[in-house]
Amino acid sequence: MATDTASQISLGMISSYEQEYLHRYASDEYSGEGEIVDLGCWLGSSTVELAKGLQKNASAVNRQIHAYDLFLWESWMDPLTCVAGTPLEGKFKPGDSFFQECVERTEPWQKQIAFHPGDLNQMGWAGGAIEFLFIDAMKTWELANTIIHDFFPALIPGRSIVVHQDFCHHYTYWIHLTMYRLRDYFEPIYDIPFSASLVYRHIKPIPEDLLKATYKLESFSEDEINAAFEYSRQWVSVDKKPVLFFGQVTALTELGAPNFKSQIASVCNSFYATYSEVSYLKFQFDQAQVKLQELQQSQSALSVAVPGTSKNPKLKQKLKTARLQIGELEAQIHGASGRIGAMESSKFWQLRTQWFRLKKTLGLPVND
Repeated sequence: MATDTASQISLGMISSYEQEYLHRYASDEYSGEGEIVDLGCWLGSSTVELAKGLQKNASAVNRQIHAYDLFLWESWMDPLTCVAGTPLEGKFKPGDSFFQECVERTEPWQKQIAFHPGDLNQMGWAGGAIEFLFIDAMKTWELANTIIHDFFPALIPGRSIVVHQDFCHHYTYWIHLTMYRLRDYFEPIYDIPFSASLVYRHIKPIPEDLLKATYKLESFSEDEINAAFEYSRQWVSVDKKPVLFFGQVTALTELGAPNFKSQIASVCNSFYATYSEVSYLKFQFDQAQVKLQELQQSQSALSVAVPGTSKNPKLKQKLKTARLQIGELEAQIHGASGRIGAMESSKFWQLRTQWFRLKKTLGLPVND
């Protein structure tokens, strides 16, 4: 018996914004010229959104999502908030297969899904052109090389979309290094809000030597590492920049950079500059609230104190302008409020504590 599909959405490692993007892409943007590939589907939350979109797309007749995963439970999956308190809590032990669980949860969309269980490093790709590549499997250097060697050659220049779902995680720094090396062939086009994902368009063919190269940390100099993260930071929102600083620190740490401490100091300064931007956003929010209150009082005074306002063209225009400004400010305040709340409750904001500990360990001043 298939699992209740309503619960499926909550049991995933992607945000509602990512789900909405995947659904919209498959429904409205996918042309059917190439295949859709989902690398690292876990319990199917990304696959299901793509499948729902395909059902609405007239260009996607007979097309399927190729969903890859090892489908073996790991210990780190148990503490996830999306599993805790659900029937899956404690159901699987490390090493257990959860493939059948995924199949049952995605059963209503089985016609739109072709599963590929197994080790991605061993399976490769032999399915023709790829129009959409969702990557949530680039967890190691080995997997990074496998994806570049086996899947990138199938991308369609000028058409294909690549989504790096682990773009804003400090431990997957190889994404930034390899995509910087390939920056002439991919164009960042969308930073999915409140998620770790960045969307790229493949703009022109990648030279064979870059596709066949074996990438590793030692392939990159200190200068290129710093340039790669500087490049990555320009494509993401303010609230995501700190985690990319941590990725830069992680890469430099593992490289054993000779000027490491000065690099950390530089990154630290950038980190605080980023949070100054957050503070400024909050300041703008407060100022907008004050202005909104003033406009509302002004509108009320005009309406009450001046009888016949509706017949006076000048006063009528003033009221119309005030109402428009009030509407715009209310929308800005609503958006800023949600963004600030998400920033302060997100894992990115919580990284401040870890950063302070790192600075103390390195003997750097710990200033707020």
